[in-house]
Amino acid sequence: MAIDLAVTFWINGFVGRWPMLDVLGMFAATGLLFVLVALVVLVLVRTLPAERALISVELIGTLVIAYAVSQFIGVVAFRERPFVQHPVRQLIVKDVNEKSFPSDHATLAFAIAIPAAAVIRRRWAQVLLLASAAAVGVARVFVGVHYVSDVIAGALLALVVWWFVQRGVRRWWQAKSTPHP
Repeated sequence: MAIDLAVTFWINGFVGRWPMLDVLGMFAATGLLFVLVALVVLVLVRTLPAERALISVELIGTLVIAYAVSQFIGVVAFRERPFVQHPVRQLIVKDVNEKSFPSDHATLAFAIAIPAAAVIRRRWAQVLLLASAAAVGVARVFVGVHYVSDVIAGALLALVVWWFVQRGVRRWWQAKSTPHP
């Protein structure tokens, strides 16, 4: 916990140093998720129709399940936001009664980016998607509404859910596509 808090303070400590960084941090914490969705829509549009359906099922399944699990964890293992107990600089307003662990924004960002990055063949596009998801998570720490461990937990949750969803969907798709005698 000490390392988590130290890194959280370090990232949040950049608030107020450069006005443009504050603006970028607030955008990444609140609006970059929508840009990520737009990028994934572009990925889907550029894929073949048969592959598009498969990727869409994986993506939606990962999003829904990861978000539901995140909400469940938040109820079972409620953690207050850092600004409730610590002197962090808060750039966006959040309700003190909302959970911090795991970060829903990080969960959703990685649940969007990971399935799309898995099907893209261009390395730069994979890096762009995953870096955008990571930027959402880091920005949530920067603006003072999450601990670093909240973001890491959200990313890991999305990765694990995607792995199971992808395996299940691929098996189902293959069984569905295999002609039966």
